[in-house]
Order: sequence, then C-alpha cells, then structure tokens
Amino acid sequence: MKKILMVILSIFVISCDCQRKNECEWKIEVDYEHQESVSKGFVGMCVRNYTLNKQKCYIEIEKNRVKDLEGKMFRYKDINIEYSKKYRRIIDYKTCQ
Repeated sequence: MKKILMVILSIFVISCDCQRKNECEWKIEVDYEHQESVSKGFVGMCVRNYTLNKQKCYIEIEKNRVKDLEGKMFRYKDINIEYSKKYRRIIDYKTCQ
C-alpha cells in the first residue's frame, strides 16, 4: 500500500507545474536598475510572474525588439534564453495573448 501511495505521489509531484512555467502569466519588462551592466545596443530586462511574485533579471534583448514585448504575456517555457558567463540573452519568444 505504501509503495502505491509513493508512486501516485511521485507522479503528481513530477507532473506538477509548481513554477507555473506553462501558464500564460509571465511578462518581460525593462529592468531600470541594471542598465549599466548590459552590452552595447541591448536593454536589461526582467521576466516577471506577478501571480507567484517571482522574477528573473539580468536578461538582455536588442533595443529594437523591446517595444514588441511590452504589455504582452508569455509562458516561461516559450522564452528561449541563451546563457553565457557574461549575459543571459533572449533569442526567441512566443506570446500567448
């Protein structure tokens, strides 16, 4: 009986989207506090979820793409971020709104 409960519980935990990365409630917004640390021609951004009260900052995107993002909602899983030692850069995104 314990094994069955453990299997059911582990399936629930694995399938749970606790970070809500599949939900259409993430916004990419300008990070005004860290503009001095971004590369030339880029703007510092934060990915925010106001439902969870979470954010991931120190992300940059080209200046000409910022207006396309403002006020739009995303699923975190649909944001393609390139990671390196110096920066995290948004490569591609798909809106859900």
